[in-house]
Amino acid sequence: MLEKAIASLLITALMVCVVSVAAAKEHSRFVTAQMRANALANVEKYEWAKAEQEKEIEVCERWLEMSDDEL
Repeated sequence: MLEKAIASLLITALMVCVVSVAAAKEHSRFVTAQMRANALANVEKYEWAKAEQEKEIEVCERWLEMSDDEL
């Protein structure tokens, strides 16, 4: 009986691991690869896009400097 319970627990743990890996986010759900490519091309092409990118990076830097616990 104990062996069946342990086997069941191990199988359940394995299934959770497999599902977690399968459901992992691999890319943005909102910004497509084409949208990102267009934005990066605009940064190279237009001064206003470069300024916007720099502003947003500056805003995000404070979050990047925080540890997981601080977040």
